[in-house]
Amino acid sequence: MIKSLISKYRAIKRAGFLKRSSTTNYKYAIIGAGEHATTQLYPCIWHLGIPVTRICTKTLSNAENAASRFAGCRGTDKLTDILNDASIRGVFVATPPATQATIVQQLLQAGKSVYAEKPLGYATTELNAVLGAAMTSVLRVGFQRRYAPIARLTKKIMQQPFSYQYRYRIGAYPEGNALYELFIHPIDYCLFLFGAATIEHVSKIKQAAGETFFIQLNHAGIKGLLELSTMYSWNNSEEVLEINQPDATIVSNYPSELIKYKKPAQLFGVPMEKVMEQAIEKKSYLQPNSSIPSFQQHSANQLGFYPAIESFFNATEQQETSEAEYRHLSALYLLLDQLQQA
Repeated sequence: MIKSLISKYRAIKRAGFLKRSSTTNYKYAIIGAGEHATTQLYPCIWHLGIPVTRICTKTLSNAENAASRFAGCRGTDKLTDILNDASIRGVFVATPPATQATIVQQLLQAGKSVYAEKPLGYATTELNAVLGAAMTSVLRVGFQRRYAPIARLTKKIMQQPFSYQYRYRIGAYPEGNALYELFIHPIDYCLFLFGAATIEHVSKIKQAAGETFFIQLNHAGIKGLLELSTMYSWNNSEEVLEINQPDATIVSNYPSELIKYKKPAQLFGVPMEKVMEQAIEKKSYLQPNSSIPSFQQHSANQLGFYPAIESFFNATEQQETSEAEYRHLSALYLLLDQLQQA
């Protein structure tokens, strides 16, 4: 009986997965075939059954080779082939950071919905030029942390937080603008979790080895302290968020570990752990588990790439609006501009 039910469940799930590409309303395109695109975006797009009919890169042979991985897809080295194709509604953009804003602006002006990697420019003025072209199109930026399971669980267990600390430590980044291309991720994530913020203090270190920002944010009374640094190591990178709230502390180690530590009780303001020995009470909501080959444990899901792309796909198919995204991007860039001038 149980085996029969399990078999039927798996058959239904398999049929639903294989049917996806035949039930979509629109066609899609991809611009870019670099390492990030091919390792993170392409597998998710294929798995979701998104019908890709055009892939554009600077080199035609690369575009054609990439297109061969999708049925009925053609490669091109001309952006106009996508801009002028009325059958294409959604476009995934994963090009070098400096080219993103211009390409996205052209796509939005052509009425396309766009999923783009960050950044959309290096100042609010550049962002506004992009948003001004959006009109009613769907726009999503690749802030995958918002969509990761750890983000959903963190929001669920947070209760009246009053402070947090965020450590984002990676290696040197000489090839680009660390603030708008890398540090934008943790700053965006803090706005997503705790709401709009103002900068109370900034301290910056910049050397040949990299740069570090120490930032104090105020989210309507929730105080945050961020260390964002490229002065550590890529081999031993760290992204840890510690949230302090009345009943507990929450420790989030992106993307695969989330623990809630219950605070000991107090009697007339006296912590009972100072009076008697007490065991540490903790609850694990998420933990690394690479031994089980399941979708839930797949890095594309845990990092948030898969649910982020799925969200854009669903929004495009249903023609949702992106007003909330525009407001969030504007608030984010105001903070980035202030930090850039610090």
